[in-house]
Parts: sequence; structure tokens; C-alpha cells
Amino acid sequence: MGLPSSEEVSVATDALRTEATAWQVQGEKLNALSAQVEAMDFGRVEAGLFQIMVSPYNDVIRAVTARCAEGAVAMAEMAGTLRRVADVYEAEDQAGAHRIRNVY
Repeated sequence: MGLPSSEEVSVATDALRTEATAWQVQGEKLNALSAQVEAMDFGRVEAGLFQIMVSPYNDVIRAVTARCAEGAVAMAEMAGTLRRVADVYEAEDQAGAHRIRNVY
């Protein structure tokens, strides 16, 4: 098996960038979900007769908000990593092509 062609490298880097965009979009959705969940925080006045449940309820809200925010950060990092891998793969292919051309 020989070296990949420029077309094969292009297909691979396009796929990596497409995946990066998918991770980024899902991370943005998690970030929005985090904000929506955070808005569900319950005050004691709002709880009325159910004040006994306010603290445990708000604990869950804070935990879900934090996990969504962490997930959003992790997904953004994954998107960035995939884009960097695509960039490096592309740069390595271009550098290799230049070296081969300079041999002649």
C-alpha cells in the first residue's frame, strides 16, 4: 500500500472537519441546554407549600447545569482537536508533495 493521494487526503480532512462541526454544533446545544436548565432554579416563595423539596430540587438543577456546561466544553475541545488533526494531516501532505517535487 502506497502513500495516500492528494484526493484521499482531501476526503479524509473534509471528513475530519465535518465531524468537528458536528461536535461543535452538539456542544452549542448542550451550552443552550445548560442555560435553560439553570433558569429552572426554584425559589422558596415560588415553592409555596412544597418548600421542603426546594433544596434537593435546586441541587439537581445545579448538577445538571454543571454537567451540561462541562459537556459543552469537552465537545468544543473535541471539535478543535479534530480541526487541528485535519490541518496537520493536510500540511504534512503538502510538505511531502513539495519534497517529492524537489527531488526531480
